[in-house]
Amino acid sequence: MSSAHERNRKTRRTTMSTVYTVTSVFGEKATVIPDLEGSCSSCAENCAKCTAGITVLNNHNFQIKKGDKVKIGITSRKENIRGIFSLFFPIACAAAGYFVPSLCFSSPGESTRAFFVLLFLAAGAAVVFCITRCKPDKNQLEIISVS
Repeated sequence: MSSAHERNRKTRRTTMSTVYTVTSVFGEKATVIPDLEGSCSSCAENCAKCTAGITVLNNHNFQIKKGDKVKIGITSRKENIRGIFSLFFPIACAAAGYFVPSLCFSSPGESTRAFFVLLFLAAGAAVVFCITRCKPDKNQLEIISVS
């Protein structure tokens, strides 16, 4: 059995190791389902139970049709933008939280500033969470290759 480090390294790739079957094509988008013989790299289980379709983009203009086998993934650029936003937005909010008490109070104490820093940090983290988890961008996955 592979070590935890090897499994983590496999799941950090931008392309997924599972092969997907195209079920429909409409414009620059396609609907795919996991190939029933493949397995996900994150759970190593058979994906026969994962029959819900996934809508992906065809940004590379591959000539695909129903029944084709494809691999999907997230571009490194989108992954990097999301990571930078997730890191720096809460930090910027916390920095803003340091200066807000000066606008609201005549002479704020350190405890008031610390409270606003933590409040703005939590608010910034909540915004990032809502953007990335509560309303994920389902169109960020795209077809990387056609088999």
